[in-house]
Amino acid sequence: MDKKKSVQKKNIDYFYKNLNDFLQNPKLSGKYLVINKCEIIESFDNFASALKFAAGNLPENEYIIQQVIDEEEKVNFLCSVER
Repeated sequence: MDKKKSVQKKNIDYFYKNLNDFLQNPKLSGKYLVINKCEIIESFDNFASALKFAAGNLPENEYIIQQVIDEEEKVNFLCSVER
């Protein structure tokens, strides 16, 4: 695994390890977290704001953005195209 993927995997592991605690925190539940070096750097109400902040302030490929929602609340979108 290359270094960039290893850094991101550590951040993802940190997120899922702490997800239940994040869900219990009213200040974090439902928010988009910018995580870098296994720390929450900032939280946002929407993905676009989180991405704008992260891209402008953190090294590329060293952060992740995850929404604090329960696995059961995730929505998978299916798209069909008529021909």
